[in-house]
Amino acid sequence: MRRTITLAVLVLTIFAGIASAGPADDFAAGNRFFQDKEYVKAIEAYSRAVQAGVESAPLYYNLGNAYFKSADLGHAVL
Repeated sequence: MRRTITLAVLVLTIFAGIASAGPADDFAAGNRFFQDKEYVKAIEAYSRAVQAGVESAPLYYNLGNAYFKSADLGHAVL
């Protein structure tokens, strides 16, 4: 019984950490992906921040650069 409770607490803690990830975390994740040259993942992270309602020049600049680096010039210009 004690193992079950411990496991349940652990799982809930992990899911709470995932659920609390917000737009700032998405922006930071996008920056890490960009530095690692994983541009598609950077685009996904930046896009999550935009969908969450974040509007900032650095966010759109980085998103445009990620599109440019992934050879999607239409989205880069947009």
